[in-house]
Amino acid sequence: MRAAPSGRETLAALAVYLCFAVILTLPALASPVPVFLGDTKTDLWKHVWGHWWVAGSIQQHLAWPLMTRLQSFPWGGTLFVIDPFNCLLSATVLAPFSRPTAFNLMVIVQLVFSAWAAWRLACHVTGDAAASLAAGTVFAFSAWQLSYSVASGVSETLGLACIPLTALFALRSIDAPGIKYPMLAGGALVLAGLNSWYLLLFSCLLTAILLLAAGLVGKPGSWLPRPDRSIWSRAFLTLMFAFVGLFPMAVRFADSFDATTSLEPPVDQRVAFTTTMERQLDFFTLSDFFTPGKSNLRVVNVVERLMQTPYLGLLALLLAAWAVARKAPGALVWLAAGCLFMSLSLGPSVALTPDWQSVAAVNFPFLALHTVLGFWLITAPFRVHILTMLCLGMLVSLGVAQVGRARWVLGLLVAVGILAETCWLSPAPNPLPVARAAFPEIYRGIRLDQQSGILDLPPLRYETELCPGEYYYYQIAHGGGIPYATGGVYNPKLRDNGFFLAMWRLAVGIDPPATEPVSAGAGLEELAHLGYKHVILHGENLTPKTFTYCKSVIEKWLGPPAVTDGAMVRWSLTPACELRAGLARRAAK
Repeated sequence: MRAAPSGRETLAALAVYLCFAVILTLPALASPVPVFLGDTKTDLWKHVWGHWWVAGSIQQHLAWPLMTRLQSFPWGGTLFVIDPFNCLLSATVLAPFSRPTAFNLMVIVQLVFSAWAAWRLACHVTGDAAASLAAGTVFAFSAWQLSYSVASGVSETLGLACIPLTALFALRSIDAPGIKYPMLAGGALVLAGLNSWYLLLFSCLLTAILLLAAGLVGKPGSWLPRPDRSIWSRAFLTLMFAFVGLFPMAVRFADSFDATTSLEPPVDQRVAFTTTMERQLDFFTLSDFFTPGKSNLRVVNVVERLMQTPYLGLLALLLAAWAVARKAPGALVWLAAGCLFMSLSLGPSVALTPDWQSVAAVNFPFLALHTVLGFWLITAPFRVHILTMLCLGMLVSLGVAQVGRARWVLGLLVAVGILAETCWLSPAPNPLPVARAAFPEIYRGIRLDQQSGILDLPPLRYETELCPGEYYYYQIAHGGGIPYATGGVYNPKLRDNGFFLAMWRLAVGIDPPATEPVSAGAGLEELAHLGYKHVILHGENLTPKTFTYCKSVIEKWLGPPAVTDGAMVRWSLTPACELRAGLARRAAK
């Protein structure tokens, strides 16, 4: 068994990765006003909302929330926040900090922890702590991670440390007696499940492939030792530890998908929708893995605005090729695994360039694993790319290790070079985008509860037809319910509401009728009965012409606005009886 790195080497690696994380997040850390790391029109706001919602329930009731009326108000439903580890982190360790600071610190902690975990696995693979610095950089600070997880605010994909840790402990358990490493591997799987069910599946997939490789090509004394029959009992112990640790959370997660009360769409619908959209939008092509340049960043509008790139890095590819050419120990194993994961990340179809792609489902590795229990649940197959980056990181460290030993300067220079290429040559955004954390003045003085709601309009952005995610963040300020759900949709029951339907038609560009229907006023009365207290029109999410028209429509029924703040206008919904009287007077005229 290879010796673990020394404490000094561990501190040095952590210091290097902390410096990298601070440099990358300087736009947020150095901002004179509070900001969040992430673009304003992405998934960021929903994750900030989720952290706030869970933290409030834990701090006030010591309970994990599953039901809420804050979304799809007033009906509400079951909801399970998909990144529970980050929610727990925000509710406990980061609780003393402001919400923007806590979120940004969470990003930094996850980046450093993921880099360190990949470094620790590379130390086991290469036996060289200095060469292993490259693995953590390739894995945790990749163009994929910076564009998708950080810039797009998809925070449940930040906790990547569980993947290399599971692989490391599983490998150590092959030739180590006792239950120490099976327990640690099980703990890493629990960590994976607490971060994201995707990461749990990916951790199991990589570990299974490495154990299979050990059985086929393992050698005594190498980083990939040949297992004996006792490996099956240790693997069983690992799974049992993980099962015990994750079972309570898994039950709650499964309960949240009740078809009649869930705020999330059924899994089968999500799978079908994502597969269709993936083929239409052509998320990944083979050329995307190798083509540098900021113009090659993919920006996809599905439910939110997501930025992503699978760019591998030219320097990393050169060093990986060097490792394979020099026949570094185990290089072929990581090469084969990396190619498999790259294929899986393409989804069912294969595209060489944006202009050429197969129409039929011909990606046979993906189709084969798609039939395996659990893999069909993946509604975003491109996320498998994080396993490609881990395999590439191992190859790069093996390549650096071929140069010679005891060269921390060289190891650091390679890591800095890889990071510099990611920042300046890869499609990943640089500097990382930030979003203002201030609440609009239009919400000042509003304090509601789950029995009251606010109708933020329009339901969709005019330029992207996406539900504005800021509405979820603004809810943190006013505390009332909104009619939207995390999937970026509104409650289907509102389709019969004349006022909401009129606002939706105007938002998507449908020409208004010659005369405003009385049903719009009746819809306002219905909203008042349901508990809505305010209507807020966000002009920045509409064209100037549509904003002016929508404002005039609302004024016809509710009169002059109560508060105006630039492009935002707020009306107070009068009590239902007064509103009914107003409708009667207007009908009489």
